Amino acid sequence: MSGLRFIVQLGSHVLLRELGSLLAEIEAQGFDGVAFPDHLAEDSAPIASVAIAASSTARLSVASLVINNDLRHPAVVGAEFATIAAAFPRRVRLGLGAGWQRRDFDHLGIRFAPPASRVERLGEALEILAQLRTSGEATHRGRDYAVDHFRLPGGPAGFELIAGGGGARVLTLAARYADTVTINPALGRPESRRALAEQLTAASYRTKVATVRKAAELAQRTPAIQLRCAFMHLGSDAPSVLRELSRAYGVDTHEALAMPAVLIGRPAEVAEKLLEVSLGYGVDEWVIHEPDRVAFVEVLSMVRSR
Repeated sequence: MSGLRFIVQLGSHVLLRELGSLLAEIEAQGFDGVAFPDHLAEDSAPIASVAIAASSTARLSVASLVINNDLRHPAVVGAEFATIAAAFPRRVRLGLGAGWQRRDFDHLGIRFAPPASRVERLGEALEILAQLRTSGEATHRGRDYAVDHFRLPGGPAGFELIAGGGGARVLTLAARYADTVTINPALGRPESRRALAEQLTAASYRTKVATVRKAAELAQRTPAIQLRCAFMHLGSDAPSVLRELSRAYGVDTHEALAMPAVLIGRPAEVAEKLLEVSLGYGVDEWVIHEPDRVAFVEVLSMVRSR
C-alpha cells in the first residue's frame, strides 16, 4: 500500500527552538506530514506552529490536530488557515474538534458545555468553513453562530479540512464536511481503563468506520480515513509488554493484539499488522506520536517497500 500516509503528531515535549531541525529530520525520514495539538499547556500555539512548519519544510503537509472550536471563532480560524494555505498550496490542513480537555476551558473561564452542545456547535463551525472553502464567503444563522457575508479577500480557502472523533454524531458530521475523518476513542474521562479498552476494540473501530462510510455515502462524498496510533511498542520484549497492557486494561492478550490502533511487536510484525488494518478498515493515513517516531522509521521503510 504505497499510498498510505504517515503523520507525526508533535506535542509539548518539542521545544520551539528545536523545531526547525526536528522538521528537517522528519522530512528526511520519509514521513508525509506533521500535526500540532491545541492545548493551552503546549509550548507553542497551533496556528503559528503550522505557519512555521510550512515555511521550514519543502513537502510535508502541516496540520492542526485539532483546533479546539470553542476557543476561537471558526470564521477567524478559517481566515488564518486560508492565509497560510495561499502561501503554501496543497500542504495546509485545518483539523477542527469540539474540545475535550476541560482545563483548556477552565484556564480561559469558558464554560465547558456538555458534549452534545459542543458537537452541535462544531457542526455549525464546519458548515461555515465549508462555505469559505467553496466560495470564499460565508453566511450562517444558527444556534451559536451568526455570520453575515464574511468574505476572504483571496477567494475560496485552499486548506484541507480534518474532523472526527469517537462518537457517532461527530463522525457523521466529519463525514459530511471533512476531507479526512480521524477516528479516535471517545475522548474525555472514561469511567475505567476497561471502558477505554472497549473503545479500542476491533468491533468498536468497525462500528466507527461503518458510521463514517454510511454518512459519507448519504452525502455523496468519499473522505479519507485517518487512524491515530493509541499505543506503540517495538522490540523483542513485545510479548511481556502485551501481557502488562492486557492486565492493566482488563483484556486478554488476543483482544489487545487485535485492537486496530495498538501496535505491539517486532518491526516486521507491526508493519504486517498496519497493512492488514489499513486494508481491512480502509485506512488512508496513520498518526504516529513523536516519541515513537524514531523507532517507527524501520516500520515505515518496510511498509513503503510493499
